[in-house]
Amino acid sequence: MPSDHDVLIIGSGASGGMVAHTLTRKGVKCLMLDAGPAVDFERHKTLKAVYDLPYRGFGRPGRFPHVTQASEFDANLWADEKQNPYTYDPNDPYYWVRIRLIGGKTLRWGRASWRLSNYEFKCKDHDGFGDNWPLEYKDLAQYYDQVELMFRVSGRKEGLPQLPDGVFLEDDSTDSPANQRFIAAARRMNVPTTKQRRATGTLASSVNLLLPDALATGNLKIVPNSVVRAITADRNTGRANGQRRAPSLAPAS
Repeated sequence: MPSDHDVLIIGSGASGGMVAHTLTRKGVKCLMLDAGPAVDFERHKTLKAVYDLPYRGFGRPGRFPHVTQASEFDANLWADEKQNPYTYDPNDPYYWVRIRLIGGKTLRWGRASWRLSNYEFKCKDHDGFGDNWPLEYKDLAQYYDQVELMFRVSGRKEGLPQLPDGVFLEDDSTDSPANQRFIAAARRMNVPTTKQRRATGTLASSVNLLLPDALATGNLKIVPNSVVRAITADRNTGRANGQRRAPSLAPAS
């Protein structure tokens, strides 16, 4: 199928949303495919009563064996593992958590917004384990600066090398008595602590912070209910040149 788009983006979560936000503002025409529908906030802003649920909130046994945060109240968010199975080394289990809605897992993340440091990027140099990343903190610092402003990240600047300071909305709130006792106990053991750093607002997701600006440029088209099953490649160059989609499961309008 011919297309006049310059870039194909698969998925609308953190990565897809940021790619769309960045490229469309530079004039690049993007086509975004997502496996799920758009969120209907009006319809889904309240929960059903527990007595209206077949399993009284506990969910159908075996439906989400690896999605520990799923419940019957929000079962429609997650990819059903019986319908969408996957495999892994039994000695190295992997929990593949998938949300099939426009916005992806940014709809449910806890908004924790910690910067990585060279303790992670250069971990092998630090403790001998793993492999060093091909970049270091200074390469990403400017991008952290931009994203923290966009997501209105709150926190305290405390000069901890393992948790680099950022462009924060200063959090000068008083610690709770429980936190004060925890901080005092940690200090006696020379364990550093810091105030939580998180994106502010009730919802800090691709849906309300990234995609609206991208759509406003006129350079983004989103196609919901589009499950991509394969990336196609040019036989001569080996470079990606398209995709194949599974039949649409969208309900009839």
